Amino acid sequence: MRKCRIGAAMPRGSWAPTFAPQVTRKPRTAEKDEAATQPMAYFPTMKGSLRSEPLRHYFHRDMAYLLEADPEVLTWTTQVDPMETDEGGIRPSFKAEHVGGTRLIHVTHRPPGEKRRAQYRAMQAHCRQQGLSFEVLSREELTAHKRLPASRDLFFFRPFEFPRELPVMVSALAAAQEVRTLGDILNGLGGAEGLWPQILSLTARGYIEVDMNEPLGPDMPVRCCKPTGHLG
Repeated sequence: MRKCRIGAAMPRGSWAPTFAPQVTRKPRTAEKDEAATQPMAYFPTMKGSLRSEPLRHYFHRDMAYLLEADPEVLTWTTQVDPMETDEGGIRPSFKAEHVGGTRLIHVTHRPPGEKRRAQYRAMQAHCRQQGLSFEVLSREELTAHKRLPASRDLFFFRPFEFPRELPVMVSALAAAQEVRTLGDILNGLGGAEGLWPQILSLTARGYIEVDMNEPLGPDMPVRCCKPTGHLG
């Protein structure tokens, strides 16, 4: 408080504090771009050099599920540099190394307009010249993808523990007799209690390759069995 002598005239002037007006500065373009590319989620992957891949949108997790469960995908990442074409620049959402080549994937919120489709056609032509493939998926197409339910279910079983010798046992079983489905593996190993989650964990980790077009279950077709998974 302002100190005054009792009975003395009060000094003139207002006691109300004054503050300098605040000027809101508009963010620079670089700051807007930086804010727009902040990761919204992280996905723990077994098919990349990073322990977790940053995702720019939450619904991009569905694409990560598909890539992680697809036996044709060797590695994938979201760390993709923007690419320039005559119609403009595009930064793909994912880059996946397949058995047959490299695939760039761009996931959008909604179906593109005519101007954006022209950019995508130019990007597809640009990628073909470099021996790459370019694919565009909308959020609705990704949600309705046939392989998504099984891919999500496999991801749930991935943390389940299994005996160290189980991958070798499954590989030996597949070499000794015809194994067509996951149920054949379960029955061939005796069908012990608790074995089914372990088989699904082997599948999620790449020891067992399956046809992801079919629902996850005992009737899911098996493509091959390997003694090593995604981590070696």
